[in-house]
Order: sequence, then structure tokens, then C-alpha cells
Amino acid sequence: MGHQLTGLPHAPVRVEEAESLVLSLARPAGAERVPVAGALGRRLAAPVVAPFDVWPFMRAAMDGYALRARDLAGASPAAPAQLRVVGEAFAGSGRAGLAVGPGEAVRVMTGAVMPEGADAVAPLETVEEAGASAGRGSGAMIRVARELEPGANVFPKGEDAAAGEVVLRAGHRIGPSSLGLLAALGIAEVEVVRRPRVAVLAVGDELLERGAGAPPPGRVYDANTPALVAALEELGALSRPLGVVRDDPDALEEAIRTGLSFDMLVITGGASVGDRDFTVATLARAGAQVRFTRLLLKPGKAATFAHTDRCLAFALPGNPGAAMTAFWLLVAPAVRAMAGAPPEEIMPGRVPARLMQPVRVRPGRPHYLWGRMASCRGVRAVWPAGPSGTAVIRSQALANALIALPAEVAQAPAGSVVEVLPLPGEVPAFDWLPVPTLSVVGPHDSGKTTLIEALLPELARRGIRAGALKHDVHGFVMDYEGKDTWRLGRAGAERVGIAGPGRSAVLWHREAYAFDAMVALLGEGLQLVLTEGYKSARMPKIEVVPEGGSLLSPAAELLAVVSRQQPPPQPEWLTFADLGAVAERVERWLERWYREKAEAVLGHDREAARP
Repeated sequence: MGHQLTGLPHAPVRVEEAESLVLSLARPAGAERVPVAGALGRRLAAPVVAPFDVWPFMRAAMDGYALRARDLAGASPAAPAQLRVVGEAFAGSGRAGLAVGPGEAVRVMTGAVMPEGADAVAPLETVEEAGASAGRGSGAMIRVARELEPGANVFPKGEDAAAGEVVLRAGHRIGPSSLGLLAALGIAEVEVVRRPRVAVLAVGDELLERGAGAPPPGRVYDANTPALVAALEELGALSRPLGVVRDDPDALEEAIRTGLSFDMLVITGGASVGDRDFTVATLARAGAQVRFTRLLLKPGKAATFAHTDRCLAFALPGNPGAAMTAFWLLVAPAVRAMAGAPPEEIMPGRVPARLMQPVRVRPGRPHYLWGRMASCRGVRAVWPAGPSGTAVIRSQALANALIALPAEVAQAPAGSVVEVLPLPGEVPAFDWLPVPTLSVVGPHDSGKTTLIEALLPELARRGIRAGALKHDVHGFVMDYEGKDTWRLGRAGAERVGIAGPGRSAVLWHREAYAFDAMVALLGEGLQLVLTEGYKSARMPKIEVVPEGGSLLSPAAELLAVVSRQQPPPQPEWLTFADLGAVAERVERWLERWYREKAEAVLGHDREAARP
């Protein structure tokens, strides 16, 4: 019954246009005041202003003696300042008329109100109490053998916030620490955005709401409603499942009219143009203005958006893969906007990631694939979570991202950079992994340094940040007798650092630094360390072979062989003229290394990820 769409917009629209239209109509769902204790996870509808200074008084930052800093002028171990103790103050006791005059001090505990006139605290361990018989109370004498600056070891008044200062802005999502701040401000109630009320409706004669075991022939369990309800709650909405309705226009209209009384209605199923697809026409008959019925999208083409004066309505495909793809692209941003999220959080930006596995799709429409994303040393890696068909559910369960492929793309090779839409959930980071190392080896004067020198710019052009580690079996000298670093090492320093404009170094005086530790130090923030030498170490290698020379390394360790001879003695060997090919092999090896480690991390097998 394709005629159901007669008079309704049927031209497919781009996802970006659809998102813009939906968000132009998505408004925060109003405000309400709630007790602070029940505000966890809610968005502030108005800024929170500090009603008083936090903290409202100067406090001692540690146990010691509150005093006037100027009374310690010139104090030293040879000539300590002597002060008379005139009282004690503890946290919670208030100032109670305590004051410090010239040559006086008050014994204070951490958190105590600073006495009038005091502007510094001498830590207890730096103060000599003049004789045990003198005690610590009023009249006792103390000696302080060093000067202090005003404000030393004192928390100032208004340290966290000044009275009248905005401490939390509208749109802020209240978390546990926010509740602590509100409690510190003495705020009992807070104005938050009302959680949008969202009705969820599933359509289809084939659907069963619940059950056990395999469903009967021709029937399936409704997987969309539980997934949507959970996603909506996670986004800050109050969801209300309306159950499953049959492919019957009258029953469907009754359910839709109920759903349109909410802030939002999300329908799955019956949104296409088949003989029993009544959803879109029924939305219009129920009074909703239909704005589009098709998206330039795969999966999720049969997605409809409509609205009334009070309700945003979405009719999504019935197949779970298509329904949830359209949900994250269209519905989720609208829910965030209605829940009061600030503009920068409503539409999570797409981020670049390196594809770790080749993919093929049918070009013609923008394609979204369920993806698994991880990060390592500032590099995002992503690969398909599994099949991304319209009815696929399992891949969604493993996904934490959507891989976005433009309409003209038919295939994307491993190593290519793609756009990724992050989904709620953890993005595992495996920065704890050691930096991958690749050694350039060969006989003396074979050209190892020349190769590394030429290879580094090639790697940089591919976005690979690499460092280099030189091995010298004969030893080397960075400092020598009489230099400051030599003198400090001789005096007993285990390690000595030296830093200057544009360079720094660490020298070990008691031990040779282990290779792994040296790579970790050198490789901080890098994706690869190239080592020159270490030919006996078991690691991947590029070997430079001089003219007439032979291989030194086992074939299993060789990533490439670079010959100084032209043409090379063996066809698979490269030459110094083939630097692009050498860099390509390094890049592909590096991708495999990170992919294997990331797969182990996402599979929760950290031990397998370790080398």
C-alpha cells in the first residue's frame, strides 16, 4: 500500500540535514526543583552561584603554630625567632577571640580557623618547643629557625569560590563531586531540566514482547524496545514502553495518539512502504506533521521524523541494526538537547581513527558500520565489530562506535583513516603497552644511520611519530671528569639529569640502563622506536647489507632487507632508492602490532597483549 505515503514528503534527505531539522525543534523539557540528594545525573537548568565564600574563613593547612610571618624576619638555625604561645585552636572550634600579636603564636590543628593577626603557619616538625616543662599551652615558648612568607601553609578565605561566583553552569551534568560541592554550599534544592518523557512503541504482527526459548515459526522477540529503553535512560530520559501493537491501522492509531502525549515518541517497525506498513500514514492521521520519510543512509533508510506542538516523533525501521543506527544519529542528539545538555555535548563530534581491518560496502549511500574502537599513544584504532546488516544485533553488543563511510566509498583498506562516531561506553586505552621497537642492523659502516636518517621523514609523512635509539658496544662519554654531571654522579647520585634549551639527558652512574626501560623513557608519547644495532636482540629488524655481503639475521625476524647493491642480489630485497616501500612495510607491520594488542585488550586478555 505505497499509496499510504501520498502527499507526504518521500524524497530522501541527507543525515546532516535531518539532524539539523530535528535539533531545530528539540527544546529543553522545562525545569523543576529537586532535592540535591535526588539530583544525580540531572542537568542544571540554571547556574549555581556561591551564596558565600568557600571556605568562608582562613584555615590552617597543617598542624603547627599560627603566627605573623614578619616576626620570623631573619630567623635561622643560628638565630631562631622566639615566640610565646598564647592559646590553641582546633578544627570546628571557631576563633573564639584568639588573636596573635607581635612575638606571639597560637598552636593550631589542620582546618582550624586562623587567629586574628596571624598570616602563616610554621609546621609542627619545624618548631622547637622550648623544653618539655614548658608544655604546649599558653605561656610556653617556641623557637622557629627559618623565615616564612605570608600565606605559607594557610588555606585562604574563598579558596574554592567567592560569594556570588558561578560555580556550576547551566547544562552541567550533576555527578558525585557536584553533589559534594552543592552540599558544601548549603544548597538543599537545585533547579534542573525536567527529564524528557519518551514513549517507545514496537509495531509488527511477528513480534513477541517476551518469552523463553526459541520463538515459534514466523515470530521473533522484540529486541528494539529493551535496547531503546536502556539507551534513553542512559541519555537522561524517562522512558515508557507502550508494548507491541499489531499491524492494524486502528490499534496503531490509538497507540500513536497515546505516544504523542509524551515529549517524544519512538516507534520501530511499519515505517517502510510495504502493504502492511501503516506507521507513517497513521502518524499523519493522528495529527503529526511529517517532515521526512527517508534518509540517505544505510542501514536506516526507512526513518521518518514528524512532530506536533508538544511531541517529537520518530518512526524507525523494525530491523534492529537499522533502528539503532538511526537512533544514534537522529534520536540521541534530540534527547540530549531536551535533557538540557550544552551545545557542545548534544552532537558528539566524529573523530578520525585508523581502520585496522579492510571493509567492503555497496556505494551509493553513506554507510555506517558497528565498530570497536581503542586508543594507544594518541592513536585511535577501529575495526568492524562484526557484520553490520540491518537485522544484526550481536555486533551492536560489541560496538562502542559507528564507522562512517561516505556514499562514494566501496572499500576501505586496512590502515586508512576513517571518521568514527563514538557511542556511550568505555574506549579502552592501551597506553600501558611498551612502545614497539624495530631494529636497523648491519655490519659496521653499512649505512644503518643513513637509512634511519632517510626513513624518519618518510614515517613522519605517514603520521608516525618515531624516536631513535643508538647502540654503542664500545661505550661512550657524555660527561667527563670535572664536569658538574660527573661530580654529582661521583658524589653518589644514582642518576643525574641535565636540561637546556631544546635538549635534555639522563645519565646513569651506578648501572647500565636496561633496554626495555630505555625504550620506555625514550618512547614516551611516541608510536615507534627505531634502534640502530642490537643485532643479537630478538625483535623485528631491517637489515642493511653492503655490496657483496650476506645476511646476519634470521629470516623470521626480518621485516625488510635493504641492499647497497643495485640491482639487489635477491628480487625481494630493496635498495636505498626504495625508501617509500621500506616505510610502507614499517607502517603495515606497525598496524598489525597495534591491532593484535588492541584485540587482546578489547578481549580483556591483558596478558596476551604483553610482548
